[in-house]
Amino acid sequence: MKIKFKSIDSFKSEIFIEDFFIGHAVQDLISQKWLAQPSFSLPYSFNHVKDKKYFSCYEAGKELANLYLFIFPEPNDYAEDNYGFTLDEILSHLKMRD
Repeated sequence: MKIKFKSIDSFKSEIFIEDFFIGHAVQDLISQKWLAQPSFSLPYSFNHVKDKKYFSCYEAGKELANLYLFIFPEPNDYAEDNYGFTLDEILSHLKMRD
């Protein structure tokens, strides 16, 4: 997973995962802290992320990337474990049992 930050100006950055845009990190002018603004829709239970403030653009972007990967996991993350056997070996073993 490669996270990229593209600075638009000194108060806003675009966040990318593997060249896929996931949102912005925006600095609040009053508190001087950063907010994560996702470009994807959040489930209701994760709406608090929009209001959480971070000390740096990097921290806000990293949290946004972790949230995106939690909600939309990569297909390789949940590949089935076949305990060191290939599918052909498993099927041939099952065929030989009969």
